[in-house]
Amino acid sequence: SEPADELDLAPLHASFRAFVHELPPRDREALLLTHYEGLTQAELAVRLGVPVSTAKSRVQRARARLAEALAACCT
Repeated sequence: SEPADELDLAPLHASFRAFVHELPPRDREALLLTHYEGLTQAELAVRLGVPVSTAKSRVQRARARLAEALAACCT
């Protein structure tokens, strides 16, 4: 096998972007705001105008769907 620093990760990045794009818009938005903008769940809830529990659920649901999609593609 190749050393990790020599692997071509472009296909994985493209697949990941595709998986994120396939998420329902509400879940995708929650995931991107927390992971790319660094919002906490409380900040996310304020930004989305929803209770903290709803914001948390959206992020958890998006993570679970991405994990399933990545597991399916990589096994």
